[in-house]
Amino acid sequence: MLQKGSTFMTRAVYDDKEHLSVLVTDATDPPPRYLMLNFTTLRPQFKNPDLTCTVDVGVHPNIIDPSMVSYQHADIVFENQLNERIQAGKLREVEPISEAILQDMLSGVRQSDRTKPFVKTFLDELGV
Repeated sequence: MLQKGSTFMTRAVYDDKEHLSVLVTDATDPPPRYLMLNFTTLRPQFKNPDLTCTVDVGVHPNIIDPSMVSYQHADIVFENQLNERIQAGKLREVEPISEAILQDMLSGVRQSDRTKPFVKTFLDELGV
């Protein structure tokens, strides 16, 4: 069942590696939509990384390197799209994220200067 805190491994189009993606909101009223954020590995070659929300190895079984939330890649996804991607094998559901990390991720949406305006508007509409 899809819900706030559900996590998935998915290939990112920007580097073709698997990343942990997280649903950070509850479903909206029909049609159901969620805000999805993903983690990316912190790399020394990043010239100006977004350090708004960083996590260490082990905070989730699928975080295997020091990582950060990639707020610039935040997306609003429809539930039917998620289900289609799961059925097609493009998303693989894994263990849910902890409530503490989830709250840190969600707080960072407004703090990060990389978050796109439509994402913040979506949260405003949800009253988050």
